[in-house]
Amino acid sequence: MTLLGGRPHAVLVDIGLLGPRWDDWLARHPRRVPNLGVLVCTGRSTVDQRVRGLNIGADDWMTKPCHPEEVIARLEAIVRARRLRYVGDGNAPLRRGELELRPELHEAFSAGRPARLTRREFEVLLHLVRNSGRAVERERIYGEVWGYAMASGSRSIDTLVRKIRNKLARISPGWRYIHTRKGVGYRFTVKRAGGSPRRKRSS
Repeated sequence: MTLLGGRPHAVLVDIGLLGPRWDDWLARHPRRVPNLGVLVCTGRSTVDQRVRGLNIGADDWMTKPCHPEEVIARLEAIVRARRLRYVGDGNAPLRRGELELRPELHEAFSAGRPARLTRREFEVLLHLVRNSGRAVERERIYGEVWGYAMASGSRSIDTLVRKIRNKLARISPGWRYIHTRKGVGYRFTVKRAGGSPRRKRSS
């Protein structure tokens, strides 16, 4: 789906045409286009496939056969949701500690080295950064990033945060960025590994 200006705002994907590495494609290629929405419309799929797809970057998932009008309606809903999510935020880089977040690339860098985040991982990190210093509930993170309520007992946020921490530690080993607030959620604060908080730098 392309709106005025020529840049695509959403893409319809059939993972059956992408082969066994469909998840790698879904995690990496859509983020080359700023804020591109992704709707998967495919044949039979397992729960594990659908959960993985939604976790790594798909905004929605449909199973064939599906009505063309419903496909268009879901694509339009994805575009609206992404507009609301990014309105007023801009794509200016954000700098925190050794990290530089580039929203237009859905990536975080340290000294020029990319963390190689999936789009969903980047969106979780970006949400925490924009709420720096405050503990953000898991349910709120999920609702803001996925666009709907988190299922009871879901560990999606914890799994993604663990992966984000590992990737940030690889490119910025001297610092810790995401901290657990037990029973609540997560807080973004720049601290030296085993040390005290660093004064926040302006973006």
